[in-house]
Amino acid sequence: MRSAALQFDRRVTTYLSYRYNLERVLPTADVVIGAVWVYGGRPPILITREMVRNMKPGSVIVDCSIDQGGICETGRPTSFADPVFVVDKVIHCCIPNMPASVARTASFALANALFPYVRNLAEGGLEKVLDDQPNFSEGIYVRDGRMAHPAMEMFAADTVPVSY
Repeated sequence: MRSAALQFDRRVTTYLSYRYNLERVLPTADVVIGAVWVYGGRPPILITREMVRNMKPGSVIVDCSIDQGGICETGRPTSFADPVFVVDKVIHCCIPNMPASVARTASFALANALFPYVRNLAEGGLEKVLDDQPNFSEGIYVRDGRMAHPAMEMFAADTVPVSY
């Protein structure tokens, strides 16, 4: 978020999506981009209908979480053919899987986000990374030939142990 603010010479303001922050800034916002991902579930509704009513006419909400149900109470999936709709004079854009439309850019962004983790693994090995960054373990799905993540439990009965 800091990087976005600096890149745009502080013409872009970023906030963590706490209710207090949203209620304070939505009435003056020109564009709101919501991007929340909850593993295996629906993201919380962060922007209520009442908050939308309090926004400026012509302001825009881009709900990048619509794939999982969205973060805006007034949101619904749209398409590239018909990308926007208006609720209470606020423009909504809720295209599922937006990164697919810019696959090359999305791939570079993902690679750049993952690179520090890959570098740490290459330089120190898994055990050092887990010691230095315990939350890294949340991204390990299979370890030592065994399922290491709760998301993999659905495959447990049908899976043969992995050998290297």
